Amino acid sequence: NSFFQFSQVFYFLSCTMKTVYKKEELSVSPLKIIYQRDEAFQTIFVENKKKDSLDRIGTVVIGRNSEIYFHLACHNFSPGDRGLGCWHPEDGLKFYGIEDGLIDHKVNDLLLDRAGNLWIATLSGLCRFDGHIFHTFTTEDGLPNNRIRCLFVDRQGHLWLGTDGGVAHYNGQYFQTIKSPHIGPVSQILEDRDGAFWFGTTLGSIIRYRQRQTPPQIRLLQVVSDQVYENLKEVILSTVGQQVIFEYKGLSFSTHPSDMLYIYRLKGYDTDWQPATRKMRT
Repeated sequence: NSFFQFSQVFYFLSCTMKTVYKKEELSVSPLKIIYQRDEAFQTIFVENKKKDSLDRIGTVVIGRNSEIYFHLACHNFSPGDRGLGCWHPEDGLKFYGIEDGLIDHKVNDLLLDRAGNLWIATLSGLCRFDGHIFHTFTTEDGLPNNRIRCLFVDRQGHLWLGTDGGVAHYNGQYFQTIKSPHIGPVSQILEDRDGAFWFGTTLGSIIRYRQRQTPPQIRLLQVVSDQVYENLKEVILSTVGQQVIFEYKGLSFSTHPSDMLYIYRLKGYDTDWQPATRKMRT
């Protein structure tokens, strides 16, 4: 069964799921979505074609402008199928596919973030949809695997992804992979009241993960200006009319150097911390 939020009241049924908001009701069955307002019923989507017994309506989410997003979880897709649907009371039903910018029509999960962006997990990568344009993210952008199974937003508004290559955490700028030999393909992610994360895997295991509260130690390797300074205990430089380069490295037994993110600031020059980066020099 799909899970979606339409209000603060939820009703779960064995074959059909519905949720009520004032006098509006949305019912979802395996291949049908019915919208009820007052005493009027409207079928906003129905698939009459003979489908596989595993076919179903996937995740259903409600956008900020009363639009309803859903995806089709079909066992067998044809090349022309479109896996993402959107219905609005005024604009009607529309489907999105690869020709519209969606990276793959095979969608596994949907999630609406606090900014109103729709995140779409597919078999070929991640998409962010602002209602007009699709933005795609793949392994080239830092994902551990392009086959994404589930999405989750934590209390801080950060995005978590369950993939066939483990779990990825996205802070709005960079992806970081939670690496462990115990984590396989992840299909469910939850956060408990204590801030611990629980990963459900396709291998039948449940893993608890606690984020490290103490940041790794940082070592300043050298400073490059009029010359290379490696003995950094007592270095006094004049920065007038010349460039100064700082090279540094994080030290951790649990995180690979290539997976670390760095923030920095130069006291007396930067008023705030600079955006996170993986570069080890500035």
